[in-house]
Amino acid sequence: MSYDYYYTDDVEREIKNLQNENGNPSNYGLAIASLIMGIVSLVFFLFLLNIISAIIAIILGFVFIGGTKAGQKGRGLAKVGIITSILSIVLCIGSYVLIFQNASNITKMMENEFKSNNSQFHYYESDGEDPFKDFDDIEDFYKFYENPDDFEDFLNDNDKDDTL
Repeated sequence: MSYDYYYTDDVEREIKNLQNENGNPSNYGLAIASLIMGIVSLVFFLFLLNIISAIIAIILGFVFIGGTKAGQKGRGLAKVGIITSILSIVLCIGSYVLIFQNASNITKMMENEFKSNNSQFHYYESDGEDPFKDFDDIEDFYKFYENPDDFEDFLNDNDKDDTL
């Protein structure tokens, strides 16, 4: 007993219509991509590259919403992707505004830290001249010319703090 199967365009169209009515829309991946890009842009809101991913998420979300009917599956995902993208852009801009408004305070804080005797940082004020003009090389700078073995020990000792 043999069966002959014939595949026609009508059957393919009916299968696609049944899948669209009961399952996901044909462009459901756009909603998922919008959601993922929105979440990624929200997580990395302090990096300026998040604006690019947020714009991509907004575009994908609007394309999906524009191509589907109200009440279809996936519209909520696209809306959440758009909302998270807009939120990440607002957080990014707000963070950079706060940082730039406080730049002078941050500079003063760093200068005070450099000038402090207990600081881990070293501060050097220049009078406009080259501070290293009197030194011919690193040995002269560290005054290793008195004992050259100290210079070799200095180069070989990786655990030593080499700050001035």
